[in-house]
Amino acid sequence: SAAAMADGGRPPPVDSAGGGPVHVVGVFHVRNAKLGIFRELAHSLVTGARSDDGCRKFDIHQEITWVGCVSDSETTCFSLVAEWAGATFVELHSKQPHSVAFNQRLFSEGVVAQMPSLTLFAPPLDLEAAVHPTAPEKPAPVQAVVAHGSGKPPAGPPGKDLRPSSRGYGRQGSRATSEPRPKAGRAGSAGEGQQGALGASGGRRGPGSSESAKNAAKNSLNPPFRP
Repeated sequence: SAAAMADGGRPPPVDSAGGGPVHVVGVFHVRNAKLGIFRELAHSLVTGARSDDGCRKFDIHQEITWVGCVSDSETTCFSLVAEWAGATFVELHSKQPHSVAFNQRLFSEGVVAQMPSLTLFAPPLDLEAAVHPTAPEKPAPVQAVVAHGSGKPPAGPPGKDLRPSSRGYGRQGSRATSEPRPKAGRAGSAGEGQQGALGASGGRRGPGSSESAKNAAKNSLNPPFRP
């Protein structure tokens, strides 16, 4: 790989801690009167760091003039940008002679106006996965109890007959379905609990038989409901 070739043909190092690559960002507010010393220290630091195990990139940048510039007539802002194969290599780098000398002179000679900041970051975000996450699989549809066109009633609990009745699916023999509908008989026969047009003895029609026949026919079409 390019990293191995830049490192003299050695195989790329592996982080013993098992973590992935890390990115380091540091900020230095250098006194303008000490810019010469800082550039000398930065040259030694960068040269030494690039030869350390696990170093993939190590640069120091100077801020340019822009609308939000923090550099002024007294200080100049510098940024350290580095990439390492893992956090373990950053720890090893901080203990090397070039790193120790840089830190010591940075404070002993008053090069910086305030405490520098140093932060470690993970690799770049996978924005494609964040914007378009994998959709969860949809559960399989539940099969209907009654198949289309089968005409079969749904299965009920054991021991119960769920044959269709005039009031829907119910247990046969219940009060809602056990009442027999009046049988078709002679013209003018009465509904349940009423005397027929011929009377109980089957004799001739008596007075008012025509009215009784009408009521019987009406009741035969609308049987009384018994709860």
